[in-house]
Amino acid sequence: MTIKGVNGVIGFVNLSTGEIRKIQVPDEVYRNFLGGYGLGVWFLYTHIKPKADPLALTTSLA
Repeated sequence: MTIKGVNGVIGFVNLSTGEIRKIQVPDEVYRNFLGGYGLGVWFLYTHIKPKADPLALTTSLA
């Protein structure tokens, strides 16, 4: 049994701008990453800009 949240979609809300996006997660992500921690790592790895300052006060999401 594969648990994909609600239809395999992650909701992304930008609190600064109020923008709301739905991100479709590919099936291979669920096969390759285990559980919520793995899904969170995949999300951060694919959405944070390269060489982002981890201590910056602004967001670095693409």
